[in-house]
Amino acid sequence: GGYSTSTGIMAQVSVGDRNLFGTGLSGKASVTYGQYARGLDLALTDPYFLGQRMAAGVEVFGNETFANPNQSFDSSVYGARFSVVTPLTDQLGVSWDYSIYNQAVSLDTIDGISSLPIQQAAALGPIWVSSIGSTVTYSTLDNARQPTSGLHLQTANELAGLGGATKFARTTEDVRYYHPIVGDLTGMVRAQGGYVAPYAGAQLPLLDNFFGGPQLVRGFAPNGFGPRDITPGTTQDNIGGNIYWSSSAELAAPVPGVPADANLKVALFSDVGSLWATGASNSYLSTLSPSQQIANSHAMRASIGTALIWNSPFGSLQVNYAYPVAKQPYDVTQRLNFTAGGF
Repeated sequence: GGYSTSTGIMAQVSVGDRNLFGTGLSGKASVTYGQYARGLDLALTDPYFLGQRMAAGVEVFGNETFANPNQSFDSSVYGARFSVVTPLTDQLGVSWDYSIYNQAVSLDTIDGISSLPIQQAAALGPIWVSSIGSTVTYSTLDNARQPTSGLHLQTANELAGLGGATKFARTTEDVRYYHPIVGDLTGMVRAQGGYVAPYAGAQLPLLDNFFGGPQLVRGFAPNGFGPRDITPGTTQDNIGGNIYWSSSAELAAPVPGVPADANLKVALFSDVGSLWATGASNSYLSTLSPSQQIANSHAMRASIGTALIWNSPFGSLQVNYAYPVAKQPYDVTQRLNFTAGGF
């Protein structure tokens, strides 16, 4: 069981076996049922594919999200993913995958007339996406769950258009560096970036956009910043962008007076970032009616704050309190962010 400020109250049941029916295969099944989200995930992995030092697996998934304080529409995604993962060295690994999934947006007009881009996405109906991708990970972290030193770098690339109803290319990067300062005080700096764009005259589906929130800059609500339809009389939704960047700096240390084996830490942090859309990726930016207003600022968002982090036996729990020091008038802020639940 768990709760987060983005998905509300949630419960998950997960069952796994590292030696399924004595075959040496790893299997896992999980069901999630929540206030604003539901999901099903089935995965089967061969950890020594063809007797080699690589893993091959298949995953079948389905997820639904419902209208909530952070979005006015419902969405669904279901499909399958086939992947091969192999380490190149002790620090460097690469994965290749093929995904095919169906995604759809449906309207929920309880709170008013949906923003025009949301109406357009719903009118398109279900969309099939067929894509290939690769992820390269380099890590020298001393501890994957509670790092105090080392570098973690991950770059992911996806190309959609091998069949399906849309064509786009996506790349995302995430770099984290940890370094001990003095005693148990640890410093961390992080940089993130991403770009997605359609090609061959296709239009980028709404759900394949990036949406700014606390995963980039804490102190903002989920879908809290980025391009937004601010037309009066509509639900004024965040409609997503195709370019983002963010960086963070953090100092963390065990809470004074608390035993070290309690795994309770306090942190001070500062986040900064931005997210916007280009006309090439979002056709509605160039086809606005006189009454429609789309806010699409490149302006920087920033915050400072503190966090309480507990690596508990039941899962990871983190409470962030962030104060936005740079924002746009139409952004949605959320100073307190709370997440808890299983790993």
